[in-house]
Amino acid sequence: MNIRKGLGKGWVVGMLLGSVFLIEDVQARDFKGRLGIGASGGISILTQDIEKDIRKQKEAIVRARLLYGLTDASSAGPLNPLTEFFFLGSGHRLHSTLVGLDLEWEQYNIEGRAGSLNYGKATTLSILPFAQLRIGGFEAFSPYFLLGAGLHLNSFAESANFNALCLPGCSISPKHSVAVKIGGGADYFISPHIALNLETAWKWNAYETRAKGIPAGVKMDRFRMSNISFTTGLSYYF
Repeated sequence: MNIRKGLGKGWVVGMLLGSVFLIEDVQARDFKGRLGIGASGGISILTQDIEKDIRKQKEAIVRARLLYGLTDASSAGPLNPLTEFFFLGSGHRLHSTLVGLDLEWEQYNIEGRAGSLNYGKATTLSILPFAQLRIGGFEAFSPYFLLGAGLHLNSFAESANFNALCLPGCSISPKHSVAVKIGGGADYFISPHIALNLETAWKWNAYETRAKGIPAGVKMDRFRMSNISFTTGLSYYF
């Protein structure tokens, strides 16, 4: 847990140092045909109890990202009437469409509501293709909306305390599950290629488990692991 806290503090310090050394007025450029990579980390908070007697948690999340710009406003033609209505008179407009792939890792300590028993650690690796819609006209800022869908690879490691209560050979085997992600964020360009990134997103994850030999009265046949995350990191656009 100390490692996760140190990781979170490191990201915050890095972002502050990046803003201190901002020495020029940089504007967000067009994204069409550009490849981008990014890394970020932060806090992931479960939005509901995992099971009836298992409390929700908050832990660290780590993300690696790949991006590619498909269109810019200049190549997408005129705005449709609905878009014109929402951005009329604001000086801003839907500017770019990007597609990408997120790899996200998160791990939670699974504990009883009273904290008397640690069941183990639930780990999820999410593979999430997504699309971004970016809004132009903010100079160095490039805000975006994000929608993605993919796959959660779920696993579970039982704790020694939990194994001591189980029958020999007990195990909890989660099934993989469908991933849906909705969010928004912004890149703040400190150079033509480097940007600080902030993002908030909600991700849906609910899956069944195959439980064998667990103690009587323990219900662990379905986990609800949907969460909201707050992350910060760096992006680089070629």
